[in-house]
Amino acid sequence: MPWRIRLSPGAEKELARLPTGERDAILRALRRLSIDFGAVDVTKLAGGGNHWRLRLERWCALLELDIEFDIVHATRVVARKDAHRD
Repeated sequence: MPWRIRLSPGAEKELARLPTGERDAILRALRRLSIDFGAVDVTKLAGGGNHWRLRLERWCALLELDIEFDIVHATRVVARKDAHRD
């Protein structure tokens, strides 16, 4: 069963600020991830929990997986250089 993708309000705002081409590339990568998790550059983050990152060019989408309901929550979309700040 494919994963369902959910964008947090913050991730939606961050995507809206990106140039159209970069935004579309991230959304395409999320769609590919929803069908085949191994088809994109996605890695589990250290530190426990179910936190992952999807890397695409100079951007990262920070993700949380809800395995019980097959949902990928995209919580942030940030420049790779800023992905580990906060």
